[in-house]
Amino acid sequence: MTSIADLEHSDLKLLARHRTMRFRAWLLKRGRRVLPEYEAERATWWAVLRRLLLLSALCFVAFFYGLLVSILPPFMLLPAAAPPVILALMVVWALPEAPNPPMRILTGVFLTFSALLYIWPNYLAISFGGLPWISVRRLIGVVAVLLLLTCISSSRRFRSELGDVLRSATILTRLLIGFVAVQLISVLFSGSIGGAINRMVDIQITWTAMFFIAAWYGSRSDRRVEVWVNIMIAVSIFMMTLAVFEFHAKHVLWADHIPSFLQVQDESVKGILAGNFRERYRIVATLTSPLSYGEFLAMVCPFYVYKMLNAKNTSWFLFWGGMDCLVLASCFLSGARLAMVGFIVAHAIYLFLWAARHWRNNPGGFIAPVITILYPALLAVATLAIETIPALHNRILGGGATASSNDARRQQFEMAVPAIAKRPLFGYGPGNGGGAIGWYTPGGDLSVDSGYLTIATDYGLLGFLCFYGMVVLAGIETGRSSIYSKGQGAPLAAALCATFAAVMSTKSVLSQPDNYPLLYIFLGMAIAVLYNNKRKAMSPSG
Repeated sequence: MTSIADLEHSDLKLLARHRTMRFRAWLLKRGRRVLPEYEAERATWWAVLRRLLLLSALCFVAFFYGLLVSILPPFMLLPAAAPPVILALMVVWALPEAPNPPMRILTGVFLTFSALLYIWPNYLAISFGGLPWISVRRLIGVVAVLLLLTCISSSRRFRSELGDVLRSATILTRLLIGFVAVQLISVLFSGSIGGAINRMVDIQITWTAMFFIAAWYGSRSDRRVEVWVNIMIAVSIFMMTLAVFEFHAKHVLWADHIPSFLQVQDESVKGILAGNFRERYRIVATLTSPLSYGEFLAMVCPFYVYKMLNAKNTSWFLFWGGMDCLVLASCFLSGARLAMVGFIVAHAIYLFLWAARHWRNNPGGFIAPVITILYPALLAVATLAIETIPALHNRILGGGATASSNDARRQQFEMAVPAIAKRPLFGYGPGNGGGAIGWYTPGGDLSVDSGYLTIATDYGLLGFLCFYGMVVLAGIETGRSSIYSKGQGAPLAAALCATFAAVMSTKSVLSQPDNYPLLYIFLGMAIAVLYNNKRKAMSPSG
């Protein structure tokens, strides 16, 4: 066999020319035939140059972002990822019309998110020094957002369905969009833009997106809403069962059994796993504090009343009544006053709505008019009993051990007023309101107890009006719908109204955001229920 060294100079030149022609033929080869009579045009040198430039640009961007990852502090990595995320969203937005958009998958992911929101503790996550936690809630939320955007982009039917339900509650939808706009503006006024952006992105994924998905999901049929209600009841039963074992063990059950890759090295997580005591052990369950657990119970307890009032027979009525009593017992075990107050507020609102609706639909009755007319007197008697009877006062409003909490909240309010006055419109940015108030616990931890103060300092008075305006308006609309609805039993709109009333009571003393994703889901479900009620009223059979 002849080697290259044995070839003459002319032969080498001929070999090089031959190899070059073969490379050129491969580089500029014709495309595959598209039809028997036609053949794709050869690629030109300019086309090859464009491809090489595109490849070079891609390599440069990859090198640039690799350099950013190595030199930027962790809190700046999320803002640096904005350009590729925007490009990805543009690709999703440009998707063509699809005959089978992933709406069924979106439904499954939404129901999974609703369940795992409480079944899996949010602090059991993967953490890479300084980066946001990679938690189950965020992972499923990202998948849900991508599916939502894909359905919006590729399905005219989905856009029409979502648009119809949102247009049925235009004021509430505008308040939501206004709150998102205030969040974006408040980030610009934040002293820590990187941290504020991280929180804002998390809020859009786990709060705002869930509102739109819940509104679309519930608007398809009442049966879908019932499925979601049953899931939340099952989750609450799981939580209460877990609470019994935790109360007996006097510590978080999995505190000593967390795998190393799910251990987040954070002082707040260590405090959660260490347990919470005030005279006795206070239940945390899968949340971050007894107050958050108590708020969750206050939010879901109206569903038990809804099931009880719609029971098909006496056995089921007694069963759901007993389950409602178990919720009250779990509220007491939590050691959170807001749980007891929220439970009472939710039941009081539900009782009033039931009586007013029953009186309207059955004018000849006796019990409903008496309850409705004497309702203010009943509330006054209940309030007087709570204030004057020591046993009731200590179990609902707390005793001497809670005096320090009351003093702390009073001090925080006095310090918050001048802080809000400095930035009244857009606040200090997500998560920065506590630093603006500047109240510290005796242990040296920055703290704000009231959700009202947190929203007002984080997002200003505009954000406060938008956020709590949504809750108040949803409560008014669902309450009004429940009173004017016809038929037997108790409508689900009354349960939602009672939930919103309970939230307004709990947020006066709780600023932790554990239950905000569920609150946004409740708001989306409220729009869906109102939409379904209007649609049934307009139908010939309604």
